[in-house]
Amino acid sequence: DILGNTSDVKKVLQKYKRLKTEMVPYRKIYPDCKNSDWKTKYGEGEKLLRIIRLSQHPGSDEDEEFEDDEEEQTGLLGCGERRLDRIIVRQCYEYIEMAGPRGLSQVAIGQLAGLPSLQARSVCKYMVKNKMCGIAFVDMGRQRVSQFYSKKYDSSKFALVNEMKEEKSKLLQMVSSNHNKINQIEDSSSKNVFTEKSLPDPPMKKLKVDENSENFFKNIIKENVIKPTQEEIDAIETEIIDSHCDTPYEKSFPNLSSVTATEESSSSLTLTILRRANLILQAINTHKVIHDPQKLQRMINEEEESEGATHVIDRRTVQRLIEKLESDGYLKTIKVSIKGYGKERNMTFICHPSVDKDNSEIQSAIEQAKMKLPIITRDTVKKNPRYNSSTESLIPNQESPPKLTQPLFKPDQKASKRYGFKPKFVRMQVLHVYMYYLVYGYKGDLNLNQEESKKQILRSLNLEELLADEMSTVYSTTVNWMMFIPPLPAHEDYGEGWSLMSDLLLRLPLSIFLNIINVPYNIPKLMDYLDHPIKKYYLVKHLPSDIANHLTYNRKYIFAVSEIATRLAYIGLVQMGPQKLKEKDQ
Repeated sequence: DILGNTSDVKKVLQKYKRLKTEMVPYRKIYPDCKNSDWKTKYGEGEKLLRIIRLSQHPGSDEDEEFEDDEEEQTGLLGCGERRLDRIIVRQCYEYIEMAGPRGLSQVAIGQLAGLPSLQARSVCKYMVKNKMCGIAFVDMGRQRVSQFYSKKYDSSKFALVNEMKEEKSKLLQMVSSNHNKINQIEDSSSKNVFTEKSLPDPPMKKLKVDENSENFFKNIIKENVIKPTQEEIDAIETEIIDSHCDTPYEKSFPNLSSVTATEESSSSLTLTILRRANLILQAINTHKVIHDPQKLQRMINEEEESEGATHVIDRRTVQRLIEKLESDGYLKTIKVSIKGYGKERNMTFICHPSVDKDNSEIQSAIEQAKMKLPIITRDTVKKNPRYNSSTESLIPNQESPPKLTQPLFKPDQKASKRYGFKPKFVRMQVLHVYMYYLVYGYKGDLNLNQEESKKQILRSLNLEELLADEMSTVYSTTVNWMMFIPPLPAHEDYGEGWSLMSDLLLRLPLSIFLNIINVPYNIPKLMDYLDHPIKKYYLVKHLPSDIANHLTYNRKYIFAVSEIATRLAYIGLVQMGPQKLKEKDQ
């Protein structure tokens, strides 16, 4: 009440450090008050009062120290430690020698000897030139600092130079093993045609290669008519750029062919850079393919944090390290650009030099990205005037297709039963049969004549042959859920009997998907597919985007399938492998 406005009181308390506030019980300030005054509204406890306390008395010694700090500094260097009977160089050398194997920086030497920066730099250069001391670079946060150390500590295991030599030797060991593997690999750029996957695909999925062009692998797909919805996911433009290790880079690493490299050749290297390079190469040698540079950044930060480092590595530093290692041939990067009707997604894979663009993990990641990329269907193009259907390609006019953020249909708890959702143990049985077929009992034929096989299937069911244009690749003439499922890719890191969860999810037919996934809302036209003798076996990724988006909304199906697989592992029917640089929802 005395000071008036509450906000003014808060400003006063924040400005003056001598005042502090605290909460105390009501009766501590007013011991003779009534019971109704100190009790809370419902009588369950005692009220608290915020009081202001004077932390120190005005005119104390701390005030004088505070005033001394505010005085301007004179800018004169302290010369109290300097000895007049010895030369400056010898005194600086003694300071460096007393500092031990880690040495001192130029700034620290200048402060100890009372020298300005220019004179301290001249003294340090003189000592290095006369081989009185050595120089090493240390990362202090985001700055690179020169440390000067005495030559007498060269044999010490704690010397910075010896630690750098040890890191260089580790780097050379990994590099030598990599180059031995690279020499045994044929140059894949000699091919003239690169097929995106080993399965027979429509002609539109071939990637033409021009060895003399800027981009080595390019897939340009143009459509002058609207394709059936089952093939829309194959109509996405894909561009794959495979890096060559012999491409020069102006900021490449110095020559590391000799561990005893001269100081001039390794002047740009620091112990932190070598350790981070070793961490990257260890990750590459372990995983062969890393899907995102951010995973390397997270791994380096976790490793350095466990060692007690206070600073973190940023994205640009990781990118510079990758480019330097790539230019020297220690690793390679494969860049993929996926474009689909106004949407574009860029992916970067950091790979072992022995990995090429045909790697099964890379192809699986591309297929997953295509499935997640929103695609415009024929119905969307007809209903929405924003899209120009008369052009060769269905690219939106300066706008991208709307992405589904929440289901557009009303919830219906009985809808899942109509779609065929099964009880818990039946779901486990269905998923186990599906997994066993793909891993051990696959019976698909990769050499089927597609036109004749599709006509044969349609004639046996008395269906129109026009449906053959909408059907995707057929691998079996028997009409069941296995007819459209392609085989699993062969991953080098996994033996027989193993499969990636992502590969299983990409091959789910609609009928099995609805048997194991709860879809609690009505989706128009979905029952038309379920009642059809062939369409109910279409893969989910080949369905129209308006149906597929609602089935895969929020990617809840990934968690549902993972939960069922975990239950199968509990009863001993499957075995879960290690999780490789991926979260469950990825």
